Amino acid sequence: MLAHIGANQMDLTWVLVLVPFISAGGGAFLGSYLKKKAENLATHEDLGKILVEVRATTQATKEIEAKISDATWDRQKRWELKREVLFKTADKITTAKAALIALSAHYTGEREEHHPPYLRNERARVGCEWSEAEEGLNWATLLVGLACGEELERSLLLFVQFTSHLAGAISNEQPEALNELDARMNALLDAMRQELKL
Repeated sequence: MLAHIGANQMDLTWVLVLVPFISAGGGAFLGSYLKKKAENLATHEDLGKILVEVRATTQATKEIEAKISDATWDRQKRWELKREVLFKTADKITTAKAALIALSAHYTGEREEHHPPYLRNERARVGCEWSEAEEGLNWATLLVGLACGEELERSLLLFVQFTSHLAGAISNEQPEALNELDARMNALLDAMRQELKL
């Protein structure tokens, strides 16, 4: 029986020796496992936060791109509107110049030919042409005031006033007043180029 007790004790000794090793190994494994699980959980949470941040950044980027795109589109459309208005205005200026030259030619010719009767109809025709040209300039001034800067609108108003006075001077047989037309017209065209930033 003693031998049996001794064998049991020896088995128990082995068990007592092995239990701490098994516990240590199991504890180490379990500790390593739990540590890895905690790292994975933390990484998963970090990825979630990063994903939220990336989504927010992407959304903000899209909104900024949309605003820039809208602003660019608006700026382009405004420039196109200005260009169209200024092209029409340039056409009205050219028409006014032609009408003033025709008016001057008529009054100069009338003076030289001592008022023949057919010139009354011609006077009415060139007078109507000038009236239409002046009306076109006034309309262009309104459009420039809506689409362009105040400085250009002011320059055009001064030009319209000048041409009205010029038409009066020509009608009063002062054709030399026409000499200043080209300089005033070129200054106005330069202001129009500046408005378009050309």
